[in-house]
Amino acid sequence: MWVCKMHVKQAMENLKAPHFYKVPEGYNATCHLCENIAIANMYYSHKPLQYSSKKEILSLKRA
Repeated sequence: MWVCKMHVKQAMENLKAPHFYKVPEGYNATCHLCENIAIANMYYSHKPLQYSSKKEILSLKRA
C-alpha cells in the first residue's frame, strides 16, 4: 500500500504492525488513499509454512 506523508499514521493504525520502506528515488508512486505523491510502501510480511515431510504436504492437498 503506497501512502503519502499525510496518511502514514492512518495506514499504520489500519494495517496493525506493517512493514514499510521508502519509495526509491526516481520512482513515481501515488498514495492509495488520496492520489498524492507517496513517500512509503507499507506491507505485511508473513512466515511461510514449513513442513517436516512430503507426506504432510500431500495430506494437506487431499483435505
